[in-house]
Amino acid sequence: MTRLATEVHSNRWLAPLLLLAGACGCSSSSSPGGGANGNLSGASCTKATDCVSNVCINGTCEGNGQGAPASSQCTSNAQCASLTCSPSTGTCNAGSQLQSGKSCAQSSECQSGLTCVQGVCSSSSASAGGANSQGGSTSTGTPPFLGDPNFVPLHSGCGPDTAHECIPCTHPGGTSVTATVLRPAAFLCFGADSSKGIADPTPDDPAAIIEQISETVNGQSYVHIRVTFDPAFADNTYGSNASAGWYQTMNGKTGKGHTFVSDLTGSDHLDLLLTDGAGNTVMELGEDYITSLTGTGGAKPPGGAKGTGGASGTGGASSTSPTTGCGYGTLGVLGGDGYMTTGSASNVIGAATSMDRSLNCGYCQSPACSGADAGTGDCTVNSPKTDSSYTTNPLTPNWNYTVVYEVWVDLATFGSAGFGQAYIEYVHASPSKIGTNTLYVTPSPCPPNIGLCTAGHDCWINSDGGIPPRDGGTGDCPQNFQLYVTLEGASSCTPIPYSNYPNHAACPSGYALDTASEGKYCLPAS
Repeated sequence: MTRLATEVHSNRWLAPLLLLAGACGCSSSSSPGGGANGNLSGASCTKATDCVSNVCINGTCEGNGQGAPASSQCTSNAQCASLTCSPSTGTCNAGSQLQSGKSCAQSSECQSGLTCVQGVCSSSSASAGGANSQGGSTSTGTPPFLGDPNFVPLHSGCGPDTAHECIPCTHPGGTSVTATVLRPAAFLCFGADSSKGIADPTPDDPAAIIEQISETVNGQSYVHIRVTFDPAFADNTYGSNASAGWYQTMNGKTGKGHTFVSDLTGSDHLDLLLTDGAGNTVMELGEDYITSLTGTGGAKPPGGAKGTGGASGTGGASSTSPTTGCGYGTLGVLGGDGYMTTGSASNVIGAATSMDRSLNCGYCQSPACSGADAGTGDCTVNSPKTDSSYTTNPLTPNWNYTVVYEVWVDLATFGSAGFGQAYIEYVHASPSKIGTNTLYVTPSPCPPNIGLCTAGHDCWINSDGGIPPRDGGTGDCPQNFQLYVTLEGASSCTPIPYSNYPNHAACPSGYALDTASEGKYCLPAS
């Protein structure tokens, strides 16, 4: 069986990120005192004296007056937050262990526990307030990706009607939602295939994660699939505020940047192959990432009516969809770079992407998106400013810097065998951040903090191979396991059926699919 690729295509490049590259579009005064107009970090400027920091870079004030950040022009050590002005370059060196309130260019310069937000070393909890990119609470464990420090696992009750919500639905159900979980969320991680000779910049993190859940919400049964990429490979930063990774040298090649128009809107899409419980290919699709809805020739075709192409269309324009707000949105499988290879588009009942949601969360324009465009704040030119840890920008608190695709598929598509698994074989970006556009991947163990295996909740196995539920039998089972309760009241955690076991079996070795439950459980083989 052929497993399709996950592709994140792009075409053209932009000039290097001037701040991180060390170039400065403005001059700094001879002292780090307040500017004439007193503009704070992030405000637009035309000259150094416009800013309270006396540092104007690429039309934007940087720093807050307590020393200029790294790469700023200088003539003396006292002008720099690092207290070191390089005589050879005439610019401030990067700082180390900078205190709260000091100007910075990236979080690595700040003291432990502080992050660089809007050019100032700050407490991340205080400065990055507001909802996080996934709409959930702050994670306490090590995040699976730097790009999403508040990663929230896929939950039940989030139907296709939530595809165009600004903040993704991340909580089980609600007063108006009746959700019946048919198969709990399962997680499948993919790491770099070492036999291909391509270096993975973050070998301890998965290159991609697939999450899937089968449920019935308000009488509609579907499979909800979410694919998340490691931002070390590709992310939602671009223009003058593109992350440093878009310019690094990796695998023998030097990056050149990342743009919104052409790079993100030109060819980005997800290739996904879906199987049934018997391992048969049922659907092959390409999901559009972000597309102009008002390009040459008029608006792009919207998604179909609910039930025939998507709830509010599969990411297309509709009278109620926020995707029309900025003139860009995902068209799912019905337009842009989306398509169907196998199966019917009418069975795809919803689609969403993090780029669609982020841009159309009221962020068509924002001061956070100011950059080399002289501070106009057009978020279709520059992404919101962030740091090397992708700290949430307080001006755009719901922006997700991680590349995420979601799709909802009618469960009836998979027939009596039920849903199996979503597959990818490699991730592709043109350009990517690793010097090669294709990274071949293979299934790999997931980080223990994904799902319910979190810090303080060890996942362990009995000597007989059975896994008991934790927390006194409340149903808190390990990753990719679910609670099974017998008629006698005994409980245990059993593997969630999904077809990525050897030979595409629905259950791992030693377990068999339980037909009495219509394939909901993998039970110990007799």
